[in-house]
Amino acid sequence: MGSVQTRSAVDKFLETWEESYDHYNKRAKDTEKFCRETLKSHAIQCNVTSRAKNVDSLKAKLYARQTEKNFVYQSREEIIEDITDLSGVRIALYWPNDQEKVDRILKDTMHIEKIKEVNDRVQKKDQTGDQQRKRRFEWYSAKHYIVSVDPDHQKGGPKTKKVEIQLVSVLRNALAEVEHNLVYKPLSGPVSREEHNIIDALSGVVHMAECFLAQLWDSQVEKSTASTGPFKNIYALGLCFSGLVEENYGQKVADLGSLRPLMQLLAKNSLDTPLQLGKLLLQAKDKRDEFEKAYEGMRPSMSVGIIDHILFDGTGVGDPAPKEKLQMIYSTFIWLDELFAPATVWQEKLLSQRCIHEAHDYLPWLGHVDTQELLEDNTKFNDDVTMKIDHIWNWLDHHPERSVQLAFRLCKRGIVRDVKTEYYLFDRAFQIVGDLLSNTV
Repeated sequence: MGSVQTRSAVDKFLETWEESYDHYNKRAKDTEKFCRETLKSHAIQCNVTSRAKNVDSLKAKLYARQTEKNFVYQSREEIIEDITDLSGVRIALYWPNDQEKVDRILKDTMHIEKIKEVNDRVQKKDQTGDQQRKRRFEWYSAKHYIVSVDPDHQKGGPKTKKVEIQLVSVLRNALAEVEHNLVYKPLSGPVSREEHNIIDALSGVVHMAECFLAQLWDSQVEKSTASTGPFKNIYALGLCFSGLVEENYGQKVADLGSLRPLMQLLAKNSLDTPLQLGKLLLQAKDKRDEFEKAYEGMRPSMSVGIIDHILFDGTGVGDPAPKEKLQMIYSTFIWLDELFAPATVWQEKLLSQRCIHEAHDYLPWLGHVDTQELLEDNTKFNDDVTMKIDHIWNWLDHHPERSVQLAFRLCKRGIVRDVKTEYYLFDRAFQIVGDLLSNTV
């Protein structure tokens, strides 16, 4: 392996990086958008950002990687396989307590290839080749999730489907940014001993601050359950719900599930106060055995338990117009994917052998571009379109699985998604359904 080969493999990759950059950046942005909306629905307060690696950073990493591991890249494919953060997303949590929740959410909603615990306990050489000074505290600590996402459908898009998602606290992330700028973008030479000691001390302060944040979280939860007014936002609901669950079940729950539909349903039924939510939780608790039997083989969240209790004790809409029906059908798939992750679980229930044949000829039509265009153009609702919509509507209305009934009833109660702007969520949910349908006889 000569040095010419080394330069050739890396240089060729860097020469074409500008052409590939937009594709990798789009993949990062799409993943960022999904993460942001998903975490918000679970009342997780955080900053979500993304990027594709810029050429200077990529160049430095490729050459440093070869030096560190004492090997040379032989091909473009080898580089793509080795560098996992060509597309990257960072989730910076306000509350360190939420790390376990986000870990669970990512595992349920993403195809994870690998999880790396990343910290700076292992000392590396700095840019001058000198060993770094000993640290009393960790300066950086995070989890990195290497996930596989759907490939871009754009012509010429990258074949790799990997995105690296970094999960870190806001405070740790801020300190890491300061350190990175001092070490890799110094304004006045290498980091001095005094600067090193200051950063080390700041890391200790961050550790202490995270302990105080955990206490502040507990205080906020206690205050939220004692409130008398309606929930101001989804985060207030999340705080109160966490406290009430712990109070009634005697334990903390890692993830309460998506609170977006619960928030809307409570408000629509004038149940959006801590007092009313507490009553609902007690009523749902009394029916826990019946509830678990209805969702056999699934892992329904606490949120689903309350939604189920409300929905199966009332009526919905009459007979909406075809366009409204189509929006509700699309919304049903989005709710299924949001409430019953991982997707394989609800898809198996939806397409079980006892009910798939009734809709096999019509469901694939939902995924067509022409069908999506119906949301924008009322003139295209002819007799054939109306017949297909009615067939799928009736199939969902009489579906035997409780999870499907719940998602559909949400829509019939007026809890409908903004399908025009959130069509990508339907597309995400329906892609695998379409594949399964094509393999179903």
